[in-house]
Amino acid sequence: MKKTILLVMSILLGTQMRAEVFPSFGVDSVSSEFFREWYVTNDLVHYLDNGSDNIFYEAETTGEWNMPDQKLFSIAGNPYKWNKYYLNGFRIDSRFQVGNTLYHADMNDHSVAVDYHRGSMSLWTDSTRHNLAQFSYNLGRVGNEVSWGTKQLINLFHKSASERNMPGNDLSRRAFMRGAGELEVGYGIPALGKTYYQHLYANMGQRSVVYFDQKGTAGMYDAGFYQVQLDGELPMKANPAFDHLYYLFSANAREDWGSEFVYNENEVAKLEAYSLSVYGKKTHNKRHCLTTGLTWSLSDIAKQDASFARNLIDQDGEGFEPYYADGQLNELNWAVNYEYDILPWLKVQLDAYNSLLHWSPSAEQWSTSTYYQRYNDSLPTPLYTYQWESHSFTSGLLENEVTVEAKKWLKPWLQVQGLLGVSLDGMLLSGGKSVVSPNWLAKAAVYMKPHDWFEMTISLSKHRGTYTFDDIRYMSDDYMSAKAYYTATGELATTTGGKYHQFQKYLRQPSYIVLDLPFKFTIGRHEISMLQSMRLYYDLWMTYYDQPFDAYGFYQEHTTMVSNKQEKWQVTNPIFFENAGEKHYVVGYENKELLGGNFLTNKPLYLSNVVKYAYNGKKVFFSLSWQSYLMSGLSAMGNGVQSNTIGILSESTANPNTYLNESNTDGAYRASGRVDQDRSFIARIQLGYNITPNWGIHLNGKFKDGTPITNFRTLAYTDNKGNTQLAVYNADTKGINLSAYHFGKRKDAFFNIDIRFRYRGLIRQVPLEAEVMCYNIYDFGTELFEFNFDEDMGAGRRAMVLNIPRGMMFTLRVGLGKEVR
Repeated sequence: MKKTILLVMSILLGTQMRAEVFPSFGVDSVSSEFFREWYVTNDLVHYLDNGSDNIFYEAETTGEWNMPDQKLFSIAGNPYKWNKYYLNGFRIDSRFQVGNTLYHADMNDHSVAVDYHRGSMSLWTDSTRHNLAQFSYNLGRVGNEVSWGTKQLINLFHKSASERNMPGNDLSRRAFMRGAGELEVGYGIPALGKTYYQHLYANMGQRSVVYFDQKGTAGMYDAGFYQVQLDGELPMKANPAFDHLYYLFSANAREDWGSEFVYNENEVAKLEAYSLSVYGKKTHNKRHCLTTGLTWSLSDIAKQDASFARNLIDQDGEGFEPYYADGQLNELNWAVNYEYDILPWLKVQLDAYNSLLHWSPSAEQWSTSTYYQRYNDSLPTPLYTYQWESHSFTSGLLENEVTVEAKKWLKPWLQVQGLLGVSLDGMLLSGGKSVVSPNWLAKAAVYMKPHDWFEMTISLSKHRGTYTFDDIRYMSDDYMSAKAYYTATGELATTTGGKYHQFQKYLRQPSYIVLDLPFKFTIGRHEISMLQSMRLYYDLWMTYYDQPFDAYGFYQEHTTMVSNKQEKWQVTNPIFFENAGEKHYVVGYENKELLGGNFLTNKPLYLSNVVKYAYNGKKVFFSLSWQSYLMSGLSAMGNGVQSNTIGILSESTANPNTYLNESNTDGAYRASGRVDQDRSFIARIQLGYNITPNWGIHLNGKFKDGTPITNFRTLAYTDNKGNTQLAVYNADTKGINLSAYHFGKRKDAFFNIDIRFRYRGLIRQVPLEAEVMCYNIYDFGTELFEFNFDEDMGAGRRAMVLNIPRGMMFTLRVGLGKEVR
């Protein structure tokens, strides 16, 4: 107990600590001490959204409202589906929930390292862990009004979201957490002459989510969730195989899977997921280190509405393709990470993550209906009936790379790094659709610190993308396919799904090149840093018809009025309609002719500049950063993370309407625009102040520019048999088109201000911490969703849903005994 008291008091007295370190050859690290001392909350997702300058979160995380959601964040421009997760060197990705992990880390005793070149995140457990119990409760809504000053302070040149509200729309309908509790317990259990740390985490809660109809928000629905996690070290004696053996078990469920993609109430599903990992570590002579283990996971998904019907006019323009099959996915994943230090400056590393996947549908055949209903339509117009089929199948995902890395100090102030590697990745499917891709990796970097007050790095590297289970869903003959019949006549209208998809021959794996230049000035406790980064993506995939356009459809000229703030004018565009009958698609490389005319603009491009000031004091930590960047490329039809993303596989990219921007009539490359990873500007501010050894406060503020979006236009066509189809096309560019210098639209900018108070001390010799957090403390009323089919409503932009309202969280943490090493 005395050791525990001394440890706590030494922390309370405020040992000096650098909260953030200079990126080490593309790796940005934050220690657990930063979370304990300054950040106050131990929520990793909140930090990634509000504190990390190399990560952009593509969903909103205010006040852990997103607690059960999938983790939708981009690491320096990469699609979220390419994210990789490691726990102490052990890969812990979920294959079903692509780009995600089920693991919850207590950041009070975990450090995090983000490799923003590779697109990976590593969590490292402290060698010393503390016996403790923690309980948190989220009181979801404290008031629902928009704070004063939204128009005066924010919307200086245009109307506020509340002023742009749709007629009859109720802006009090705002998503919020109704209540959520978290329990966390860590304790060391003695066995075999050692102490083995065990960790329990559990949460349970319910939140309210907005749902829509053809006129905007239609109401709210409640969705519950829970997660239980057990992890720790298994008692065993060191042996030739392993020095340590660990386990990780997780069970979770939620009732609104898909709501993070803005699926509507009738489109979301109930998801139950279970995962069990066992892995071991072996270190030999401090030169060999092996981490390997197995993970079994089961994911069971069932749509909440069995009589699913879809309005093709999706009011918010997001989640355009919510079609998925009910069923179970069993995963067996084998992870291997091996490092061998040949010389002090030269090492070889093997990183492998290979998976066997088995899909079992709940039903082999079912049907869904689609219709269209515009804002002023009193009744829906039936369009198609989809006859779906899904069958059991087994597939595989391969990720394997071997690298040789040299990192050596040539002078006391000069370090060089060189890396060269090969990879063998792939997805294994029946029907001749397997893809196995050898690839290569490389990196050359120089680190210089000629003075104590200045350091910089220059690096150039080449990396590859990742094959995912979403790719398997898209390509598999068995996962999900359909024939769609016209409701009016029963005639075959079209076909969709993996049975009708093929690969081009010898398709290469998507890859990207990164050029990175960070540098930093240090003057006492003050730091000024800048990070310039650029990356180009190539060999990205895109879906095409397997025949020319005229084999599958025809054009109709359509004249309409478009306008800007100064004038109105008529434009005539050819709108594409499909012929009735079976259609087939081929996946090939992205069409450079749609993007731009030179080597920079004819492929997706990411440019970023971060300017940051930080002060690391004994009692105060302060940082202020400003990021300006762009991320442009081609995407599918629709707004949001699921559609407006580079490298997306969607049948909509075969349709020429996807590349039509009605208001951009003079651009040579009308298809290009900003993708969902782009917010143009992000500002973050943090202030941590340990007022006394017992009392601390942390203020967190964030501004990010609005999501790049477009409005959509629709045109119905009825043939002489009475069959009706609906064409959807873009009204304008998403964000900005760099090639055509055409300015499109963004949603409102997003603001978030959190303030957290902490008391930490001893009560009857027992360490105790209490925290209170008020999130979204000043509600600017910025919008989350905008009505994107506005042609029946006249000019103007219509807001539908405001930002999540302010709320409060309470946390109590109690020490249970001495630390565990």
